[in-house]
Amino acid sequence: MKRLKRVLINKLVGHGDEFYNLPLEIPDDRIESNDSNPSVGPPTKKRKTMPKKELGQIATNAKRKSIVEETIAEMKAQSCGPMSDQGGLQLLNVLNPSFGGRGEAYDAREANRNEEKAKLVVKTIRLDAVEKIDEIAAEAHYLRRLTHPNIVSLHSTLVMDSQIYIVLHFASYGGDILSSSYQNGIPEKAISLVCKQLFTAIQYIHKQNILHRSIRASHILLDDSGTVKLSGFRYARCLQDNPMNAITDFDAHLESSLLWLAPEVLAQDLHGYGLPSDIYSLGITMCEIANGYPPFSDMQLLEMMLAKSRGTIPRLLDSTTCPAKLSKEQNARTFSPDFHALVMCCLSLKPSLRLTIGQCLETPFIAKRRKKPLPSYIPQAVPIDKK
Repeated sequence: MKRLKRVLINKLVGHGDEFYNLPLEIPDDRIESNDSNPSVGPPTKKRKTMPKKELGQIATNAKRKSIVEETIAEMKAQSCGPMSDQGGLQLLNVLNPSFGGRGEAYDAREANRNEEKAKLVVKTIRLDAVEKIDEIAAEAHYLRRLTHPNIVSLHSTLVMDSQIYIVLHFASYGGDILSSSYQNGIPEKAISLVCKQLFTAIQYIHKQNILHRSIRASHILLDDSGTVKLSGFRYARCLQDNPMNAITDFDAHLESSLLWLAPEVLAQDLHGYGLPSDIYSLGITMCEIANGYPPFSDMQLLEMMLAKSRGTIPRLLDSTTCPAKLSKEQNARTFSPDFHALVMCCLSLKPSLRLTIGQCLETPFIAKRRKKPLPSYIPQAVPIDKK
């Protein structure tokens, strides 16, 4: 696959001189001569050695491949009969298409347990969907490793009848609350409660040097009690050695998350990106659940990438920002200064200027106590098994 930035430059060339001088740094496989006159200097030479970061990336990719192979082997080892024999699991209703049409998601129940504890969600994918198997295996690997009340819980994984089954504990409210019930965004008090739990989950994985890479509203689930469950770990990466290390990979799977990705992820240069890129995605996600849609979604892909590279910071849409463009409902609301401040601190162009996840948890917007439980602030939300 061609590097995304090279594609961007090719598109910019067609616009003439308007974008000619844009400072787009692109790693090259050549080194330039030190001679001030290139016409008479020695020819350009190829690098003979590979940079340490590239060597580290190869090692990371090799480790990831090994994890995928081991996880699939574990799935097969656990598979020993028809689905109904695995703990008495029963598939009930199809919830929604999954994995780009190559599989499905069902609600299910486990026999011999009370109704609430027996509720599960089963994701299936065909084994012939080769390009998706590594995502499934990666998600299963991280969910087995991570144990936290605000991270979706893995029940089991099975491989049977040319299908992979990922069995998760049920969450009543999926990531489609915005599109189905709150198209102009959910109330601020609900956002505060959601973010407090979400930040706690991110702090937990960051302490283990795990980069989520796909934080967005659709990966935030809620159970009946209002407990947030973070999902979407199939794109996660484990940073090597310490949190200061960075990775440089940009695989095809990330193309579905471009709106939420940090500028340094899109830059694809040798500086790479690390844990602060998740903080940027959190800022975008807060705008998404407050405004009802993600920032930059009204732009063309090229326009969005240029806006991010130039440091454009999205805003919460209310009466204090741009009332002339808003609906009556949005124009009638005013988000608190603490909420505005938190979003701004997460969306700085420079990763070093963003808050850490620990600092996010200490901000007034998150630390403020709410009198009611989360479900009481979103009464219009409909459980996914009731639709």
